[in-house]
Amino acid sequence: MEKRKIINKLNGVALIGNKNGIEDIIVNGFNDFENKIRHTEDSNFWICSISKMFASIGINQLCERGLIDKNDFMTKYIDKYFSDTNITIYHLLTHTSGIPDFTIDRKDIDWTKNYSPDYILTLMNRKGLNFKPGSKWRYGNTGYYILALIIEKVTGMKYEHYIKENIFDIVKMDNTFFAIDDNKNVVNANIKGKHNSNFNPGLLFGSGDIVSNVKDLYKFSKAILDNKLIKKETLEEMSKPVFEKSTFKYGEGLYLNNHFNTKMLGHLGLIPMGFSTQLSIYPEKEIITIVLTNDRKKIHPLVIQDLNGKYIDSLIGEEIFNKKIGFMKKAYFFK
Repeated sequence: MEKRKIINKLNGVALIGNKNGIEDIIVNGFNDFENKIRHTEDSNFWICSISKMFASIGINQLCERGLIDKNDFMTKYIDKYFSDTNITIYHLLTHTSGIPDFTIDRKDIDWTKNYSPDYILTLMNRKGLNFKPGSKWRYGNTGYYILALIIEKVTGMKYEHYIKENIFDIVKMDNTFFAIDDNKNVVNANIKGKHNSNFNPGLLFGSGDIVSNVKDLYKFSKAILDNKLIKKETLEEMSKPVFEKSTFKYGEGLYLNNHFNTKMLGHLGLIPMGFSTQLSIYPEKEIITIVLTNDRKKIHPLVIQDLNGKYIDSLIGEEIFNKKIGFMKKAYFFK
């Protein structure tokens, strides 16, 4: 792999580790651009759509406890919307429900406003489905918004409280929280050299509303490898691609890929306001890589691609399987 001067290019924090511990943390750039406050290993970022992994695990925990079934129709729990459809929980988990994405399909959504769930779902209900449930795959946030509401309906708890009690606390993610609870302790996003802190995190309820750092996300990833949050069999079910023959594979809240003949699962995230994130777990090699950046303009398209089936995870190379962990400092493709 061509050597690249990466350390001076990354505006954020990156981690490489394995099941036995953290191997290296790379830190560079600014936490606060205006005041020139630099990042540390403990900088907290909006983790964007990595949050979907938490919602999916929450749903699967409830399935393990017999409280819900992934074949249940959505209307069993949320019956006011899409009542004439056969959308299942599995469809919501895998982005195959056909429900429009209010963050993409509605250009009039104001990202600084706080909309009620009823307002958002009524808008999408009026728009109608984009396709028959289960027939196609189309990435979106509305399905995970609904999954969070289902968790609340089934447990009688606020979604944030359920995830905290059943994931954060179990893994001891002491510096992880929901942005809606504490939006002040998040690094500033950088848009053309300026930060943007007016974004309302409530719009990404269930789909992109968690704030964390690389150390806590390492704990989360390790807990997945150690089967502390869900059973091994459950993770295997979550890791089955919804469409086997598709070039771009997605399971239940998990991006799936195969690099150097080894399986990868995880998620990437992108908030247009200036956050890009990626978490990759290689179960067979017990390798974990995490990248959190608050400067979207700095990140190379090979790391964050459009969700079009051409996504390439550029955070790993053949050397990693020769246990040359240090090469990761050279493996980030940033401009």
